[in-house]
Amino acid sequence: MPSGWDYIWDGGAKVPYLRKQDRSKIICFDDVRSVAQKCRYVKGKKAAGIIIWEISQDYYKGSSVLLNTVGKEFKK
Repeated sequence: MPSGWDYIWDGGAKVPYLRKQDRSKIICFDDVRSVAQKCRYVKGKKAAGIIIWEISQDYYKGSSVLLNTVGKEFKK
């Protein structure tokens, strides 16, 4: 995490965000935990699937971390 920022989990929305310690900025995003929870919600509602709007930044150490999470959750 970048210096000067705090990671915060929003329990209501079930997503993380970063907040600058001086509270001047926030960055909202999904991580493995939030994507997994969204997949479980969709499966619980027996929906036909999900839509991924933007995933171009999902690449870490040679792997698409969030897309792999979606695959694992729907494989269960």
